[in-house]
Amino acid sequence: STLPVSIDKDTRYVMLQMIEIGGDHLDELIKSEHPEETPPLQPQVLERSKQILASADRTLYVINGNTLFGDLTKFGASITALATRWEYLSRVVPGSHAAIVLVSRLPLDDQLSPDESGRLVEGVETV
Repeated sequence: STLPVSIDKDTRYVMLQMIEIGGDHLDELIKSEHPEETPPLQPQVLERSKQILASADRTLYVINGNTLFGDLTKFGASITALATRWEYLSRVVPGSHAAIVLVSRLPLDDQLSPDESGRLVEGVETV
């Protein structure tokens, strides 16, 4: 069926199939593209992960805001890692693929300063 799916107003339950691929796993997938530099530890698992990504209809990419903004001295490295992961995903997922980016676990009282908000938007737009 096509997405989005219309749900009747009387529907009480729906089933979603979601598969999580964490940042460390994405990093291993990226490294596996150059096995001569770093041989993958689990090549069969990584190959299956690539197949799953290639067949997905949509992606929800969750950014841990506490990690991203918790230590601003590492912000540049975090944005670089994010860009590398998104670039990889843009090559693996289908061209018609839809992606949603969610920033969770914002630091402190879930408020970003204007400077932090600006850097996040700048980082997302760069990618």
